[in-house]
Amino acid sequence: MRVVFLTEYYPPERGAPQTRLRETIAGLRDLGFECSVVTGPPHYPGGRVLDGRRLLWPRRDRVDGVTVHRLPMIPRPNGSIVDRLIDQGSFAAVAVAAAPIIRRADAFVVESPPLFLGGSAAMLRAMTGRPYVFHVADPWPDFPIAAGALRGRLPIRMALWLESLAYRRASAITTVTPPLVDRLAAKPGAAGKVRLVTNAVDISRFRPDLDPQEAKAELGWGAGFTLVYSGTVGIAQGLDTLIEAMRLPPETDVTVRVIGDGIEADALRQRATVLGLERLVFQPSIAADQVPTVLAAADGILVLLRGGPLYEESLPTKLLEGLAAGRPLIVSADGYAATVVNDAGAGLVAPAEDPRALADAIAALRTHPGRGAMGAAAHELARTRFSRQASVAALADALRSLRPQSEETDVGRILGAYQRRGETVDPARYALTRPGNALALAERESLLRDALARRGMTSSASLDILEVGCGTGGELGRLVANGADPARLSGIDLRDDAIAEARGRVPEAHLTVGDATHLPYPDGSFDLVYQATALSSMRSRAMRAAVAAEMLRVARPGGVIVSYDFAWNPANSETVGIGSGELRRLFPELPVEIHRVTLVPPLARGLGDRSERALRIAARVAPLRWHRLAIVDVPR
Repeated sequence: MRVVFLTEYYPPERGAPQTRLRETIAGLRDLGFECSVVTGPPHYPGGRVLDGRRLLWPRRDRVDGVTVHRLPMIPRPNGSIVDRLIDQGSFAAVAVAAAPIIRRADAFVVESPPLFLGGSAAMLRAMTGRPYVFHVADPWPDFPIAAGALRGRLPIRMALWLESLAYRRASAITTVTPPLVDRLAAKPGAAGKVRLVTNAVDISRFRPDLDPQEAKAELGWGAGFTLVYSGTVGIAQGLDTLIEAMRLPPETDVTVRVIGDGIEADALRQRATVLGLERLVFQPSIAADQVPTVLAAADGILVLLRGGPLYEESLPTKLLEGLAAGRPLIVSADGYAATVVNDAGAGLVAPAEDPRALADAIAALRTHPGRGAMGAAAHELARTRFSRQASVAALADALRSLRPQSEETDVGRILGAYQRRGETVDPARYALTRPGNALALAERESLLRDALARRGMTSSASLDILEVGCGTGGELGRLVANGADPARLSGIDLRDDAIAEARGRVPEAHLTVGDATHLPYPDGSFDLVYQATALSSMRSRAMRAAVAAEMLRVARPGGVIVSYDFAWNPANSETVGIGSGELRRLFPELPVEIHRVTLVPPLARGLGDRSERALRIAARVAPLRWHRLAIVDVPR
């Protein structure tokens, strides 16, 4: 199975997401998956592109034997909200250019945060028809809203809409803790899709049997009692609690080393200097292959999170690396992370954002006689519950569930989708009394009439016409109104209730309940074979190809095939895009005339109900025309 990972973060950058992705892809390759990566130039966290890589031009790298496609973007440091919006937004914008890469895969995996990639994923799904797994490491926009970083009704509504779009279009959603599974399952568009793919660690990388004093000597550290915090220094971690704890009467030989970068690192380092906290040492982030030795040198591992429901549902990667290192942990947090460590006897726990409790836990661990037993329990917990192999297997199961469905299964899915749509969609939405709908129809009919006239088909009365996916007969009825002979019209649809309604509308037409992958007509039966938004309802590539082949088979030499369909429709997860590339794939080596048509329907309806002038102006903007009208010439 061919899988593309779409992520803003990837080695040679340093950080927990980069390490997780590298190890996950290695594990999937061991299971027989073919993996590649689409990302930006390596620049996290400082915003400067590493190793002289080109910034404004795509390039292709190899990392651990994996092909990495790097797209140009505007890299910014992981600092202010403006920098992050520019950085993440620019990558999300260019990510849609990965459509040709993703089209060659069977599925793709999208990493969030950043949430912007959820919009990119929805667009790519519509453009390519490929299903995706949306991996939520942290629930955005919930985190920035709770932290106060995202404010204002409009920005929050836009972020929530983007989140809902990403979930609706995803075929599966994965996240890292059971509480987060419950949180996401309650989100719009996510019900029934959420799976647990826990954060994990490759325990084979770590050195639990290495004596801390030997590791300290290897690193050039002093021999005193040392605690290590290794990871991101950001808002969520709340390391100001650690600074306040270090100001309280400490054990004088306890050194705390904070190793990592992040938005809070510089301010905290300066504050520690001003306060004279000489035993609180800040160091920059280190490469992943150095982490095992650094953690082996620790007498204990520190993990901190802020208080609040969102943080209570988290499971930091640094906690798992501490477990794998076989060192006791001090967890200053509430909720899931604290419960995991406490229940396993793998360390000591302090309430979140409580400096006195953290200082007491540090002092207690300093003299605790069971530190060795805690470290052993920690390593065993990593081995039994958080191994990378188990996490990779869970993701592999999610990916395998996305394999293309059989045609029979796809027929059932289409019928189910139409049933759900019939129960939830107000028919008035598509009424031709609404100016937006009327304009779309008039534009399409005018273009088609002109295209047929250029081919000598000036009178529809003389044509034998088949509509594939005729539904309730609306299009057939309009053909009759435009001069077609109803006795020379045929239609086929999967739904018997739709065909019954179509017979009432066009009783003289020859209407059949059936599957368009096996059209019940002889070769060369029709001058014009037509489909409108039927192909986009077929998520199976094999089914679309079979229907296109049947349409070509029953078309007469010198006749035409006409397709009117969405190029993309990110609001409807039941559909795939039938853009120019897909049309040419379905009808290879045949002349295909393609027109951009139809203003984005929700926008057209909204504008038309308010101002027909605004509607007509917007309808001239090519990027807002989201359908394609194609005329395929059948060879004589």
